[in-house]
Amino acid sequence: MLEQEKIRQYYNLKDEFAHSVFKNIQGAGFNESNHWGVAHLQSLIDDANAKGTVIMKPVLDNKSKHDRLKTALSLIERNKYLFNLPSAILHHVKINDHDSLVRDFRRGRDIKYNEENQLVDLNAKEALDLEKVTDRIWGQVKNIVEDYKKQEWKKLANVTADQNYLGVISKLLELGCEDNPIHEWISSQIGLFETEAKAAFEKLKSTTDVNRINILAVPQNRSAPLISALRDIEKASEQSDILFDNFSVIEMWITIKVVTEDIANLMTRFCQFWQCCQGFLEGTLQANLPRGWHNESVPHLSFSSSEVQEIQKQGRGIADLIANETNQFFSSMSTLPLTENINSSSQLLNVSAKKPSRRKSMLSNSTPTEIESYLSTGVRL
Repeated sequence: MLEQEKIRQYYNLKDEFAHSVFKNIQGAGFNESNHWGVAHLQSLIDDANAKGTVIMKPVLDNKSKHDRLKTALSLIERNKYLFNLPSAILHHVKINDHDSLVRDFRRGRDIKYNEENQLVDLNAKEALDLEKVTDRIWGQVKNIVEDYKKQEWKKLANVTADQNYLGVISKLLELGCEDNPIHEWISSQIGLFETEAKAAFEKLKSTTDVNRINILAVPQNRSAPLISALRDIEKASEQSDILFDNFSVIEMWITIKVVTEDIANLMTRFCQFWQCCQGFLEGTLQANLPRGWHNESVPHLSFSSSEVQEIQKQGRGIADLIANETNQFFSSMSTLPLTENINSSSQLLNVSAKKPSRRKSMLSNSTPTEIESYLSTGVRL
């Protein structure tokens, strides 16, 4: 019993002591509302962190800049070829080195669009940085190449069948293009032939009308000094049959001859062009043309049946245009009214060289000045 009493007293004293200590701690501010006595300590820690941030911020910023610079230098080193590509492409354009331009442009496309080559050993941030940089660089390259292709398209619109049209078409196919350069060349040439044919026949008609008016305005005078002078030339040449006429008639026939020669040349050039066109329609000329990067230009190397029919229709249209205009011109000429001022377009003079007295009398009818004037303008056909 004595021992139990002592144990009970011990626990009572212990509880009283713990209670007394707890009361003293609470009195000293060690409670929940005062963050158990560490509020002041937390304030000191916060002040220390603030001062540490002020001191360490420049160091951290410099380290961040260093890391970004290191990453940028790494990207440049790994993609040095791509970074130098805009200047290289521009150089090729300036010196007209098409083969080198195609080579570097295709290699640049491989680098740009091959993700395995771009993102190897790169983390997510580096991959994003690389994508932004390469997009900007590739945009410059595309602008340079597009300007170069615009120049080639202009050349294609004017190059003819007797020039290096296949070379221009090949350049566009190698670089890649949305429109078909073969089809565009055929269409542009047909359009040019149509415009040129209409202009040529219009010139022929207007020239003939002008000369007809000039001829009708010239009075008929068989004893004119020009006739006498030209007869004298005929005798001197000792030729039995020479065709002479007044200057207006001669001028008309020379003009018509020049214009009709232009039309004949146009027809010859169109036949040459159509042979080339037929080669494209049959697929023979495309056999050796470039297929482009990863065969992107292959769809341009053939024509659909509807395209073939349309091109053939356009070709027949040019042939019909020339035939109809020619027929219309000669038909209109055959129906022109005759006047008493013009009985024929020429005079055939058969003058014998054995009659010098007649020659002398004819020349005596004109003054030397008149004879020289008409001789300087007379044309012998």
